[in-house]
Amino acid sequence: MRSDLQDAADVEIWRDLLGDDYHRSGRQPTRSHSNWTPWQHRGNGDVEIGRVWWQARPLHFPKANVTLFFDGSEVVGEHRWGVHGDKWQMKRPPADWMPNPGMAAERDRQIVAFLERKRHRRLLKGAEVRT
Repeated sequence: MRSDLQDAADVEIWRDLLGDDYHRSGRQPTRSHSNWTPWQHRGNGDVEIGRVWWQARPLHFPKANVTLFFDGSEVVGEHRWGVHGDKWQMKRPPADWMPNPGMAAERDRQIVAFLERKRHRRLLKGAEVRT
């Protein structure tokens, strides 16, 4: 069970990350709009942020209904849900951004497996018709 001291420490972490005026006004934190995407209301934010910032680690704050994505010590994405509505935004990738090298190989493996299953079903269906 969490103590009041741990909850107070969480509040301090939030104030450092989001700014003190966020807690007083209940507004979204202000960020440089040139470096962040606008708030998105479509799609799955966790997947979209993970697709671009594949090395980022999510940190969930269930009491605040938000997940922050960290690349090292830098916040690169934010996904809000619950009372905030379902919305997300992320930091724009740098100019030298490279996709995850393992994702392409994994996607190719999934496509090959899907085609093999489809061919196998077609062969089974053809065998049933002939008998």
